[in-house]
Amino acid sequence: MKRILKIFKRMRENYVDTLGNLYEYSTTVYRDNKLSQVIDGDLFYTYGSFKKKSAIQFQKNSVSTVSELATRWQSLPTTHPTGR
Repeated sequence: MKRILKIFKRMRENYVDTLGNLYEYSTTVYRDNKLSQVIDGDLFYTYGSFKKKSAIQFQKNSVSTVSELATRWQSLPTTHPTGR
């Protein structure tokens, strides 16, 4: 049992504690897996292709890291329908 737990601990994404780390982990480990797909269509994105496309957008918008993007996102004004 201890051996199994030790193996599991090595494989576990134990360093994913920020949005930036989650992004890096997901787009690296699952790069060949489908992220999304158009319904009844052949167009789909993998985690790897999403990382490439988002890197281009980050560069266009002068965002250096995913953590910086999260900080900018949190500082946006609220657009809630009730104005809260």
